[in-house]
Formats: sequence, structure tokens, C-alpha cells
Amino acid sequence: MQCVVTLSGNGCALRDATLPRLRSRASPVADILTSQAVRQGLKEMSAWPTYPQVYVKGALLGGVDILAEMKESGELAAALPARDPTAAAAVVHPASAPKPAAAAAEVAAPAPFTGLTPELTERLQALVKRAPVLLFMKGSPAEPKCGFSERMVQLLKANGVLRFDTFDILSDASVREGLKLLFNWPTFPQLYVKGELVGGLDVVRQMIEEGGGEPLPSLLGIA
Repeated sequence: MQCVVTLSGNGCALRDATLPRLRSRASPVADILTSQAVRQGLKEMSAWPTYPQVYVKGALLGGVDILAEMKESGELAAALPARDPTAAAAVVHPASAPKPAAAAAEVAAPAPFTGLTPELTERLQALVKRAPVLLFMKGSPAEPKCGFSERMVQLLKANGVLRFDTFDILSDASVREGLKLLFNWPTFPQLYVKGELVGGLDVVRQMIEEGGGEPLPSLLGIA
């Protein structure tokens, strides 16, 4: 199977947001609520803490917000396998779903990029440590250039993260494409805390939802 969706059963809003984006590709679906071992194991193996998760050719593509941003930028069609007009979407048991690859997701870059040089790697590793909380986004908090970046800024401020630095990835193609490869994260915004990647909008949102009322600064370790 070239494309498999792992998600929870009926009644999940994120599930309902994901499937319409993939129906034209007849993607098999694995219900992670049927197996706790698979549900927890995928989180650890893929280093992705939330569901739904979409895998293409065994490599993790991402969740609903990443799919939405990739569709908006035109990258989603290139990342998904070619549509088989005779195929129908199938529901598969998690035990039979492909295991995620350890490599980075196979996502077509929107612009030519030759790879990471030692110099760029060193620069990026220093850059993510520039501030205790650093958001790589499109635009700036005052003038965001995409809806996902705008929502991330709003989410951080609304949940008590008032002091954070930002970097406009539209201003530097090397940073934009290099971060995707170095940290195996294909879309923006990307939030870093103390030099470590936290994730994108869906990850931060899920942290808040599952945090049991704990303030976001405390969840991020910056309280």
C-alpha cells in the first residue's frame, strides 16, 4: 500500500477533516482505537504525538494541519501516490498497516534544494537556539503570510506564551528548506523550545487539549 491513514474511529473532528483531502486517492484507513499497542507504538516510532497520521510509502507525511498547508501550497498532490480510478478506499487493521520508515517524509520541495552542507547544518543548529522560544513562520506576528502561522501566534499568546522570537522563513530559502530536512518536518510553522523541535500547530494544539489544564508555558518547560 502506498498511502495509509491512521486515525481514530467515527466522531473525531480531525478524522473528518483528513479523509476528504485523501478520498480521491483511495487511501486505506487503519483505526488506531482498535489497538493500544499500535496507537502508542506509532507515536514513539514516528516521534509524532497526535492522530490522524498519514503515511506515504511507509514514511510519515503528517497530520491534518500539515495536509491542509501542503494542499494550500500545492505540495500535497506531488507527495501522494498517483490516483487509481478503479480503486476504492479500504479499511485495514492496524496490525497489517505498513511500519513507518525512519527516514524523512518523502515530500516534494516547492523549490530546488541540493541538500544540507556542513556549513548550513551548523548555521541551523545555532539558529534554533537563538532564543528560548523560537517560531519559524511565514511572515511576522504583525503581518503573518499564511493562516497557519497566524493561528500559531494567536494560540501561543492566548495560552500564556507571550515572549517568543520569530524567523520569517520566506526571507531565506536555505533556512526554509534546510529545516525541513534537518528536523524531518515538512511544513511551517515550526516551534522550537531551547533548541528542540516541538512541532507545528496541530502538535501545540493537542498539547493544550491533553494537558489537563496545565498552562502551556509549563507544558513547554518554560514556566
